[in-house]
Amino acid sequence: MKMKFTIVALGLLMMTFLMSHSGGRAAQHGEGNTGAPGDDAKTCATCHTGGNFGADIVISLTDSDGNEVDSYIGGETYTVAATFSTTTDPGGYGLQMVGLVDTDESNAGTFANQSANAQISSVGSRFYVEQAGLSLENVFSADWTAPEEGAGPVTFYAAGHAANGNGGNSGDQALNVAFNFTENIVESTVEFNTVDLEIYPNPVRDITNISFDEVVKGQMSIYDVNGKVLMNQSIQTNSISLDLSTFASGTYMLNIQTEEGITARQILKM
Repeated sequence: MKMKFTIVALGLLMMTFLMSHSGGRAAQHGEGNTGAPGDDAKTCATCHTGGNFGADIVISLTDSDGNEVDSYIGGETYTVAATFSTTTDPGGYGLQMVGLVDTDESNAGTFANQSANAQISSVGSRFYVEQAGLSLENVFSADWTAPEEGAGPVTFYAAGHAANGNGGNSGDQALNVAFNFTENIVESTVEFNTVDLEIYPNPVRDITNISFDEVVKGQMSIYDVNGKVLMNQSIQTNSISLDLSTFASGTYMLNIQTEEGITARQILKM
C-alpha cells in the first residue's frame, strides 16, 4: 500500500512539473524566452528537441480592413498573428512572442483581445503573447496597438515549438523567428527633406562625410533595404563622418529626423 501511494504521488509530481512548463514562460516563470535582445538566453530549443514536423512560423500584421500589411501607422490597431505551418501533424503547439522598437529595444505598443489559446503576460516593461497551455490550434493572435508616430521600425520575435504531445520535451521541434515591420509615416502630417545636406563621397568604400548648412539637432539612422536599423544616434552638429567599412556592398537609407520633419538620402556602399 505504501509503495502504491509513493508511485501515485510521484506521478502527480511529474504531472505538476510538466503542466508548469506548458502554461507560458512569462506567466509561470517570469521569463521572456523569445530570442529577442534583452530576453533570457533560454528559448524553446533549450528543452524541446529531437522532433521534425517540417514546421515554420510566420508573423503577420492585418489592418482593420482585413488586409495584410508590411508596415504600420503609429497609434493604429492591427491584428498580429503567429501562424505555424507543418508538413506532418504534431500533437500541439506552444509559443511566446514579443514586439520591440528597433532603435532602443523598448516595448513596442500594446496587446489586447488575445485568441482563446493565448494569454498576455508581462516581464518587467515587456509584454508577451504566449500559450495558455499546449494548443491544438496553430495560430496565436492578438490585437496590437502600434506605438506612437515616430517610433520607427519594430520587430516581433517569437520562439515556439511543434510538440508530439507525449507530455515530455523529447520529439518536439523548436523554432525561433523574427519579423520586421517598418513605420508608414502619414505624409500629410510630416514634412520631408527639411534639412540641406551633402554626402561625400557617395558611393563610398570606407568613410563618408555628411555636411549640413547649419547645426542640426535630431536623430540620425541608417537602414538597410529590409528596413533594419544598422545605426542610430542623436546628433547636434553641422558635420558627421561615418565609418561604413564593415557594411556589405549595397544601398542604404540615411534618415535625419528633426522637429521640422524627416530628411532621407540614399548611400551606396561599394
